[in-house]
Formats: sequence, structure tokens, C-alpha cells
Amino acid sequence: MGSGQNHLGSADEEKRRRDRKKKKEKKRDEENLYLVIVCDLLINNRE
Repeated sequence: MGSGQNHLGSADEEKRRRDRKKKKEKKRDEENLYLVIVCDLLINNRE
């Protein structure tokens, strides 16, 4: 990291990166929830 770096820009980048990561995690959580529900239905249908 150079000392001439634009701190405002880097903070913006950091925030954007964090937001993107959060969105990815949220999407993954939704997919996991969907899988849990599907597996639950499959197990219940067998009994």
C-alpha cells in the first residue's frame, strides 16, 4: 500500500467489498434454507 493512496477511495472500496460479501452470504443462507426445507420434506414423505 503506497502512502499516496486515496484513503476515501480505499474506504469506499472496502465498503463495497464488504457489501458484496454480505450479499453473497445472504444468498448462500437462502440457498441453504431451501436445501434444508427440501431435505425435510423428503425425509417426512418417506415415513
